Amino acid sequence: MIADDDTLIRTLLCEALAKADCQIIQAETGTRAIELAKEEIPDLILMDHTMPEMKGYDAMKEIRKDPALQKIPFVMMTGNMQVQGFAEDDKIEHCAFLPKPYSIEQLMAVISTAMGRPFP
Repeated sequence: MIADDDTLIRTLLCEALAKADCQIIQAETGTRAIELAKEEIPDLILMDHTMPEMKGYDAMKEIRKDPALQKIPFVMMTGNMQVQGFAEDDKIEHCAFLPKPYSIEQLMAVISTAMGRPFP
């Protein structure tokens, strides 16, 4: 799942991941990401931290409350590296960070790390 309020970013990520033969669902808000995570149970969630309505970090914590979703790997995309410190302080597992701006190669490497296996 890709959760980002920026349509262009979602489109670019979809194009990059489609080349890796991924099935992709999209959420434009943190609230919608929570709904879709519960409905679809994705293998991985790429989430922008800074979104209107609900920050990505807060959406991730809400998703983690569901026992069926606790082990889904997250990649938190952010220009604010303080967010990484919050996750470490809260002992958030299965969460990797991708600082903005990033390249497709960096994206794929972080996804590999988050999933614990080579990707794609």
